[in-house]
Formats: sequence, structure tokens, C-alpha cells
Amino acid sequence: MSGYEDLAENYGHCYGKNELPFGKKAVLLVIDAVAGYLTPGCPLYAPVRFEEARQSIVRMIESCRAIGIPVVFSSVCYSTKNGNNGGNWYKYKLPQVLNTYDEGNPYREFAEGCEPLSSEIVVIKQYSSSFFGTCLPSILQGLGCDTLVCCGYSTSGCVRATVLDAMQHGFNPYVVRDACGDRHATVNDNSLFDMQQKFSEVRSEAEILALLEKNALKK
Repeated sequence: MSGYEDLAENYGHCYGKNELPFGKKAVLLVIDAVAGYLTPGCPLYAPVRFEEARQSIVRMIESCRAIGIPVVFSSVCYSTKNGNNGGNWYKYKLPQVLNTYDEGNPYREFAEGCEPLSSEIVVIKQYSSSFFGTCLPSILQGLGCDTLVCCGYSTSGCVRATVLDAMQHGFNPYVVRDACGDRHATVNDNSLFDMQQKFSEVRSEAEILALLEKNALKK
């Protein structure tokens, strides 16, 4: 065997050799943690992974609020007829999924325990990345953010797209493994593996909370 057939050894030839620093000013970004993922009958719904992740997301939100780490939320909303502001993604590729984010649809309300406070920022988007076409970069710069802690739904879609853009905008992305959900464990785990190798640091909820608490104590 050349060493390229084994996954870990293959990637080890190229990726995963270095670690992003956890900076002095972290912000928690909760990505698309909406009710549809947890509601039977909604196309987004899957019964296990999303609920497990929701519980971790809630703990992350509560812990960050308690120690003074800013929490920012992102969500999708289509407010034009037939989702025209969602372009071809809405019109051709995923209309039966993305219409759950139409303005007024209860599926796009935040999931239980994931509701933002009136003082917290909600970024509205139309595409996968929380950065694309939004004011999120300016918001994070205004908060002095150097490390973006990411969690939410779905791991292979909006979380991964946001993490990639976080890196490209100059923030150090950290992903909370327990607080991300996808439709299938294989897809979820493969996406986390790929993000860890190339774009971010993927850590457990306990590890991330320890870093955040250490960060808060330095203030």
C-alpha cells in the first residue's frame, strides 16, 4: 500500500499539519437553527441528528451569554414572489426545500432554545454562506472578532459554506462538532473531517467551552 489508500495517511501527506490559533475575541455564530429541521412533515426534517445538535446549540448559546461572548444568528428568508431573490438555487435546484424559508412560513422560525434575544444580531441571507451578500463581515469586524465559533445546520451545506468564507474573510473558524447536524451521520462526519483538514478547527462542545471560558477570563 502506497499510503494513499488509507484516508488519514492520504490526507496526512498534505493537510492537517497545523492549527489555527484561538484568538482573543471570539464570537459564536448560530447558523440556520430553525424549526423546520426538527418538525415532522417539513422537507428539512431528520429525526436524530438535528435534535442532538439542537441540545448542544442551546448549551453553547446559554454558556456564551453567561460569560459575555457575543452570539450572532443567521437565517434564510425569501421575501419576493417565487423566491426570486434566491436565484437559480431556489428556482431550479431546491424549490421544494427552500420554500420552507419563505417569509411567514413557521418552519423558518428559530428552533426551541435557539431564539435570539432582542439585543442579539440576526443576519438574513438567501444563499448557503452566512457571509455571502450580507453585512456579517462588518458586524464581526465591529465586534473585534478574530475567532468565529460556528454551529448549526446543516453541516455539509450552510455550516461548511460559512466556515469556508470565514477563513476567506480573515477570521479563524472553530466548529463545534456536537452542535452541528446533517441528514446522515456519514455526510455529517465527512464534512467535519474535511473542514478540520482544510479550513477550520473542529472541536467538541466541551473543548470549545473551555477555550471560551479561558478567553473570557483574560478580559
